[in-house]
Amino acid sequence: MLIGLPFSPSWSDLPLRPAFLSLLWRLSEAARARAGSHRVEVGQSWLFEDATVEVRSKVGPYPVTRWQDKVRVTPERAGRYDIRRQEDVEVRYATIASREVDLRTRRASDLSRDQGWGATSTTVDISRWVALVLLGLVAVELVVRVGVGVLRGERLRGA
Repeated sequence: MLIGLPFSPSWSDLPLRPAFLSLLWRLSEAARARAGSHRVEVGQSWLFEDATVEVRSKVGPYPVTRWQDKVRVTPERAGRYDIRRQEDVEVRYATIASREVDLRTRRASDLSRDQGWGATSTTVDISRWVALVLLGLVAVELVVRVGVGVLRGERLRGA
């Protein structure tokens, strides 16, 4: 695929472009899938020319799909996969990508510290206290009205 492309910066700026690295990565992934690498990352596929391929994992039989007249096996979990082609059985492994298990400490970005990204303030329910204060104010008003009525000499209605 890439043999006919110029790799010298004096002839072309292709090696200097970011798309060139992506192109090389795609080429290496395609070559790895066709060569039948025995160890791939989860989500990558194995391609087989044979029409009859049986795959088993630790869970049991594993489904295979047809893709362009080939058998395609895409492991979804890390582990061992036994692949039977005619009479041969070969063992292949699916591993977790190293970029996904990078446990080194990293500095948090300023964007992640933005207050709008999460609930950083706590909320306190004060509705009970507001209700008690309002009830107290109603009781004080009632006492004041009765007290003013007694001072004026009014009799309570209904008595």
